[in-house]
Amino acid sequence: MPVTRTIGFRPLSHSDAAFAAEAEGAIDPRHRQSGEELLDKFVNTEKGADVKRFAVQVDGVDFGWTSLVKPHDSAGDAVWLNLIVPGNDEVVLDAALAFAEAEAGALRPALLLSHVWDSQAATIRVLERRGYEKKRGQRFWRLELAPNAAQLIELRAMARTKVASHGIRLASAAELGGEAIYPALYAINDAASRDIPSTVPYTSETYSTWLGWMQSPWIFMDRIWVAVAEGEPVGYSYLAYRPSLAQTGFTGVLREHRNKGVAKALKLETLVQAVELGVNGVETDNDYENAPILHLNEELGYREVASQFEFHKPV
Repeated sequence: MPVTRTIGFRPLSHSDAAFAAEAEGAIDPRHRQSGEELLDKFVNTEKGADVKRFAVQVDGVDFGWTSLVKPHDSAGDAVWLNLIVPGNDEVVLDAALAFAEAEAGALRPALLLSHVWDSQAATIRVLERRGYEKKRGQRFWRLELAPNAAQLIELRAMARTKVASHGIRLASAAELGGEAIYPALYAINDAASRDIPSTVPYTSETYSTWLGWMQSPWIFMDRIWVAVAEGEPVGYSYLAYRPSLAQTGFTGVLREHRNKGVAKALKLETLVQAVELGVNGVETDNDYENAPILHLNEELGYREVASQFEFHKPV
């Protein structure tokens, strides 16, 4: 006779961050993170969104978790449904997805969205059976620094010369006044983010929400690189130095200063600095249709390591 299991749910709190991180690591061993790292994401997400999280239990034992995230002033009333359930048991996956969809009703979504790794075949099947459609993709890249260090240093020198010919200088946020320039960086973030390909209308996050992310313990002012033209910031890039990995936090340039090599120069400053700090490798991710940044990644020596799909379900 088939074994009958009891599938249940309970609220997931900040104190469950270590368990939640372990569940994420079981799905994606390449990106294991500590409970402290995930808790930082939990807290900052809550500053700019309505959030509901639940542990998924099998026979009374915590097995995975799910969350619902509705950004404040979400365009089109979109709600992100995160399904962090390890393994290929489609009965458990289906029950967790059904529960999350029911809980999403209180957030009055017009659209549910879910990100899934390309390796999660069972989760993808369950999503598609319940009416979700794959809409977009995100490509994940890694650059090994030691083998590429000499080339990166050489490229940085050339990039510095090129942007200087356009009257642009590069400096760290610490050199430019620290948080005093953050409002200008926030404006760059907002302007550049509008140009990132997306199937969901762009919604600006508030300055306080953006600032919360920038004040993470993994981001350092002397490692945020800023492009300055005529005394004003026109672009910036930084790496988040998380305990689990160093990864690109953001790279963006105002439209009127693009096609001058600014984004490349900024990224190279962050990468050479990481080399000097003894970092082994750096990761980044980009939308499938963001051709300029994808080309730049390949030019700098990044290699694609994984993909993630975005599924949509109108409600």
